[in-house]
Amino acid sequence: MIRPATLRQRLILASAVAFVLNFALQFISTRLLPAPWQLLTLHDNSFVSPVACVLVAISLCAGGWIGGRRFLPIGVALVLLLQVVSLLVLTQIAHGAMPRRDLSLILSSVLASNALGFGLQLLAAAIGALAGASLSRRRPLFPLPP
Repeated sequence: MIRPATLRQRLILASAVAFVLNFALQFISTRLLPAPWQLLTLHDNSFVSPVACVLVAISLCAGGWIGGRRFLPIGVALVLLLQVVSLLVLTQIAHGAMPRRDLSLILSSVLASNALGFGLQLLAAAIGALAGASLSRRRPLFPLPP
């Protein structure tokens, strides 16, 4: 007989599922969807990816369903960590293309052009995790420990 999962085990599983599902969905969407659908340019300097926002919400909904309401801060922190890593990678790529420009100027321009997209992804992550937690309350995936 399988014993009930503890809260820590559920949160670890929820984080792993959300992380892997997010990468898998992003990989599939970049292969299947045309490029104009993947990136929306606002005001010639701000980039938003509506597909990424939807996929983040879906993956964190799955994590919220597994982890419950306590998954919300973990899921949002996971998305924030991924955004910081992508910000650093974009800054490094831009610095490689413009090596004479000051690194702080490059970082500020990359952050300015992606801040709206990052904010919308964080909002989508929170909404997805909350939706998954409400699904978990209706029909729990794991039995509660005694």
